[in-house]
Amino acid sequence: MNNDVFQISPDEVTSELISAKERFLRGIQPYLCNGISNLADLHEIQQHASKYFNTAVKLVQKVDLCKLDDNKTFAISLVGDCRAVLETYLEYYDMMVSNIKCLEIDPNNIVLYSKDGLSNLQRIIKKYSSKDIYTPIIAEFESRNLPIDGFTIGTPMNWKLIVTAIIGFLSFCIFLSITLLIPDLNEFQKKMIFSLYFMSAAVGISPFIANNIKVNGKMAFRGSEFKVSAVGGLAALIVSFIIQVI
Repeated sequence: MNNDVFQISPDEVTSELISAKERFLRGIQPYLCNGISNLADLHEIQQHASKYFNTAVKLVQKVDLCKLDDNKTFAISLVGDCRAVLETYLEYYDMMVSNIKCLEIDPNNIVLYSKDGLSNLQRIIKKYSSKDIYTPIIAEFESRNLPIDGFTIGTPMNWKLIVTAIIGFLSFCIFLSITLLIPDLNEFQKKMIFSLYFMSAAVGISPFIANNIKVNGKMAFRGSEFKVSAVGGLAALIVSFIIQVI
């Protein structure tokens, strides 16, 4: 799917987040160099952080998440961006907690960025990345007693996976019925029906298999589930028929 269907492109998301983080770091640089000495300093840092995290949340809101299933490249890019934001949040949170303790300031006088505000970013990482990527992030949030609602809220099943599975199952049933209703098939017809069994199975399971094949932590197949299903089914049909003929 072309990126034109989105209000914003992957490069724009990444670029805006990088710019926002640079502004955030520039804003707090004096305090990192000279030290944080009072409540006013913490409030100033908090304001810079809120601007950065608000930018991230607003950018994600511009993305039609329902269409990400059709654009795996965008989804993978967005996962990287969301992951970077969450890692920055953890560093910011640790810094604020440490300074609040050192300055013996009442934590109630400091309002950290909404702990629940990043749940959409968590959800994107959970849905479009592998377990070895999001599990360490969940552990980091849990160790700080921070919310992980975005990681735990069940992500909706991709409807295209359901459709391809149903199509594969129905096709298998149809070809099986043909075999039972017409027992006196000739040799060629038997081979073709047998190949169609494999095709039906491939149509149903190809998208599930493709979603779990990763190279260097990234999904190897980024096409639509329907395309993967069609290619997988056609390949199974051709290969199984050739094997029988040989």
